[in-house]
Amino acid sequence: MWFGACIGLALPDSWGHWPSMTMTFMAGKTQVILKGDQSLTKAECSLKTISKTWEREDWGLLLEVENVKIDEDNEEESEREEEGEKSNLPMIPNLLKRFRGLFEMPKELPPRRAVDNRILTVDEQKPINVRPYKYGYIQKEEIEKLVSEMLQAGIIRSSRSSYSSPVLLVKKRDGGWRFCVNYRKLNQVTISDKFPIPIIEELLDELHGAEVFSKLDLRLGYHQIRMKEDIEKTEFCTYEGH
Repeated sequence: MWFGACIGLALPDSWGHWPSMTMTFMAGKTQVILKGDQSLTKAECSLKTISKTWEREDWGLLLEVENVKIDEDNEEESEREEEGEKSNLPMIPNLLKRFRGLFEMPKELPPRRAVDNRILTVDEQKPINVRPYKYGYIQKEEIEKLVSEMLQAGIIRSSRSSYSSPVLLVKKRDGGWRFCVNYRKLNQVTISDKFPIPIIEELLDELHGAEVFSKLDLRLGYHQIRMKEDIEKTEFCTYEGH
């Protein structure tokens, strides 16, 4: 929420130097200096200007800051309140502990489930084969590292398939790299699965009143579903080969 004006600020035993936007006061035996950010300061305004602003139903805010002494009993009570807030859903910590493995990096292939991924192509006799991209030195090192990690985890394996798609790296928000495979050529000859798109209104009705939500993509979510025997179509290649 934005406020049109902020009027008044008082601290006990404080000294303010408003041109430099500094305020000094003592906290016990320690001197504390508050300094404002001048880049956030707007032009000064008179009381007349403020009155005109309020005529347009703007907001005004009066702030008062003072020292409050908290004794040990109050601190213990505050801690109990915080613990009470954390325990509103007592089943959550137990669930997280029970399924701790779901939040760790996968070290083996996921189990077979009711539905496995499959790829049906228009012409099964004509494999798709695209040469690898040209990578810089840093990307080569990262590709080698990620491929090695996935090999050790059992997510991928060496292959001699006739299919081949190139690899590319996408920058993550945290500065890391996301390992991606460009399957555009394969997608062009893939027979798409037909499935009705859910209606948003119906989904919202079903979620009404819910307190706990879950999703698939927890830890490398798309590595939690196995492939059928046409797994050879998912082969990718780097500058080092298949």
